[in-house]
Amino acid sequence: MAGGAPTAAAVRRRTNGSPAAKHGNGATNGSHKNGHSEAPRRRGLVIAGVAAAAILLRGLNTPGAAIYGKNNKATAAVLRSAKTFRGAKRRGPLTGVDAEALLQASQALIPAFDSYGPLLSRAARADLTGNVRKLRKAGMGPGVRDVGTVVLADPDYAHVHGPTMALFWLNRILQQVAGTFEELLKTDAADVVKSATKAYLRTTAPYNLAWQRRVGKLLLKVTPNRENLIRCYGQPDFAHLAPVFEQWLRDSKATREAIDEFYRQRPAIAPKVRWKGKSLGN
Repeated sequence: MAGGAPTAAAVRRRTNGSPAAKHGNGATNGSHKNGHSEAPRRRGLVIAGVAAAAILLRGLNTPGAAIYGKNNKATAAVLRSAKTFRGAKRRGPLTGVDAEALLQASQALIPAFDSYGPLLSRAARADLTGNVRKLRKAGMGPGVRDVGTVVLADPDYAHVHGPTMALFWLNRILQQVAGTFEELLKTDAADVVKSATKAYLRTTAPYNLAWQRRVGKLLLKVTPNRENLIRCYGQPDFAHLAPVFEQWLRDSKATREAIDEFYRQRPAIAPKVRWKGKSLGN
């Protein structure tokens, strides 16, 4: 009847002739004409999808993982520094550290410090850039395959503006940066100021005078907090920022350790430890 409910026979005719009835539509029995169900295949696709997602997420914190925010100035600076450090360490009788690569890799970090605010930017430019300039003035640059050769030619190891002190302090800065990154990577909620302070106490404070430690304490207090640090690097969260820090740590490690070892083997030219405190106080 027009406009009425279809008869049972009509329903059977429509159903029996439809592709869904012949091949299975998943809404009824999901069977193919050969009798095999699609359900296992679909479960397999779901499992494969979950596994792929897990691999991608895990890859964020592994070597070679995709790194985000490369257009951000701070992130780009750290990655540029890391890339330059890759070519800095070679075989050599003293440190094996190429002078030009070291200076360029160190100077490349400045835009990252700039993102932390004007006080930390000025401090980095005074200390890091200042030591780079001293080393260039002493003859380090293109053609110097081992920074140790310039240091051993220094007529006055103790001169504050000479290459011996400049290389030592430049590496202290690099080790302090490394120490801060390492502390931040230890837990998912590491406090930035506490992490930076621990790194300073371990790497630089022992060689500082009292007034220098007071200045260091003030600068540490204006270090960006965790949320602002992530924002400085243009990252959505710390999980995306972590690979940036890890990349720099891996690529700079050989250079930092080689320079440290150079001074350890030559205590006569290395600055003496002046302080063994464990806290900067409140």
